[in-house]
Amino acid sequence: MTIVCLAADFHDTPLPYLERFQGRANAVYSRLAEAPELIAGCVVVATCNRFEIYLDGKSVDTIVEAALPRLADALGEDAIEVRRTFRIMSGQHVTRHAFSVASGLESMVIGEDEISGQVTRALDYAQHSNTCTPRLYDLFRAAARVSKSVSHATGLGTSGRSIIAEALGIAESTGTTFDSAHAVVVGTGAYARIVTAALKRRAIGRISVISRSGRAESFAEVHGIESVGATAVHAVLETADVVIGASGIPGIAITADDVVQAFIRSERVTPMLFIDVALPTDIDPTIANLPHCTVITLETIRRQISPQHSESIESAIRIVTASVDEFEAHVRSRSIDPFIVALRQQIENAVESETDAVRRRRGDSEAETVRRSLMRVTNSWLHTPTHRAKEFAQHGNVGEYARALSALFDLEVEHDG
Repeated sequence: MTIVCLAADFHDTPLPYLERFQGRANAVYSRLAEAPELIAGCVVVATCNRFEIYLDGKSVDTIVEAALPRLADALGEDAIEVRRTFRIMSGQHVTRHAFSVASGLESMVIGEDEISGQVTRALDYAQHSNTCTPRLYDLFRAAARVSKSVSHATGLGTSGRSIIAEALGIAESTGTTFDSAHAVVVGTGAYARIVTAALKRRAIGRISVISRSGRAESFAEVHGIESVGATAVHAVLETADVVIGASGIPGIAITADDVVQAFIRSERVTPMLFIDVALPTDIDPTIANLPHCTVITLETIRRQISPQHSESIESAIRIVTASVDEFEAHVRSRSIDPFIVALRQQIENAVESETDAVRRRRGDSEAETVRRSLMRVTNSWLHTPTHRAKEFAQHGNVGEYARALSALFDLEVEHDG
């Protein structure tokens, strides 16, 4: 058995593609679940700048050949284009990638503090959908631990870096000030919470929230901001200085006509800033063509951000590298388990057979004494072979040892190596 990762991200995939992919995540789960004999399980990590599928199955070739056509169908894309778009990783490369992603080293904003939670939520969803195998669970839980280690040792992930923080920084670099501004947040989900926290850190004068799902009032109460009812959206735009899209709900929430009408009704001539960090898009991109309006999108952020704190990044890479080696050694050590289990079961069956024979001749009491004695001998005898097997497996030499055990004790165990 092995794990394969099919990955597309902002490095080489246009953001509109990733937006479409994210909207099809549930369809991807459904299609991949149709071939359990080929694909044992999957976890999908879908964010605004990456779409990745981690797959568990018998072999790399089996997984790839089963997954790619189903993935293309679920995404509504041409199969050849999907094969060209998604990078294929296997073995240790998957482990390194998963650990790097969870630690924020593969993010658009390196060291961002959002990705670890997104990876954890992806695992939770897969578990609730019954598509997470023990092998995938171990990988993702290890990735979460590595993320925490990187955060504690380097400060990455705790420095407040996020896509919204970068967007606000871009706006400030052009002269925008937020201290007395009125900000309107579109959305009440996980990312809207991050946006609201980022705005509060900048001491925004007033924050309002709009929700197309009807949760504005409860969200506002929890976060100490104003809620905007469905019928008051146009009115709140008349006084808004900053509008931030963060809902992730399909469909444009703020149209160019909404903004034009707000300018006409308020007779305003002051500038209006729009930041869209949502996938799918919340803000009509044609608003950028209106007078006094500036729109910052994910593509704007991608073009303008630059890596920082190189020492922290180098330290994080060293932690990831050491963690990959440790995890891979652990995985290799577990590869001998089926043989040890089979060997122990064979010996225990022989012990039970002898115990039954004593029971028939001497009774239960003496049979139990014999069983305990034989099990003590068994445990003592198996200690060295088991310990040595783990050592061989950790160093990648499990094949010869496993074959020797199989030949000596006539064990029938299916093994990948």
